[in-house]
Amino acid sequence: GYIKTNNFQIDNKSKKGLEGLAIITKNRTTLDNIQVVGIDLENDYINYIPFIYWQLSAASDIPENDHMVDKLNEYMSNGGMLFLDLAGNDINLKNYPIVRRLNIKELEPLNRDHLLARSFYLLGDFIKEDINDTIWVEREPSSEFDNVSAIIIANNDYAKIWAMDNNLQPLFPMATNKINTRDMLYRLGVNLMIYVFTGSYKSDQIHLPFILERLKQ
Repeated sequence: GYIKTNNFQIDNKSKKGLEGLAIITKNRTTLDNIQVVGIDLENDYINYIPFIYWQLSAASDIPENDHMVDKLNEYMSNGGMLFLDLAGNDINLKNYPIVRRLNIKELEPLNRDHLLARSFYLLGDFIKEDINDTIWVEREPSSEFDNVSAIIIANNDYAKIWAMDNNLQPLFPMATNKINTRDMLYRLGVNLMIYVFTGSYKSDQIHLPFILERLKQ
């Protein structure tokens, strides 16, 4: 899902971006039938939605109120993931009133050893060389929800990168000359979906050979 703002262009881009990510994920994995919904944060029930994308900027600011804050905090505490995309804007979260009141644990930059960097594609070198501190995750996510970070904060306008038309062609240009970067960011999106939907499953599989060896003894 994506949080609807007061800006049509941002909302349309968020919608197209998540729809594009759903297509990419379906084409590259067995994870399909991902539905994309727009969310009215004031009125909609959100706890059944496993992943929520929210692009934050001065143009997309929505009024702060206790109900919205409580709803987002409850959502994250119940196992939902909130993806905040600052889209190249001010990275100081204190400048976003509603974010200041969210129960955000200590964060750390995404590193090459994090499960998100290897849940489907192995993105270690790309994370190290290209992402470079533009994605933050919880340092110690809750074990109650498979150690999946309840919040991810990014600064790269991912909806713009993932958005595509009916012919699966990108809707927006990228501000880079690196030929393979868009596909690597597609892969990061796929990893994100696997991370959201399967939790620590991939991490558990890493230890499978050791478990099987022990069972033989």
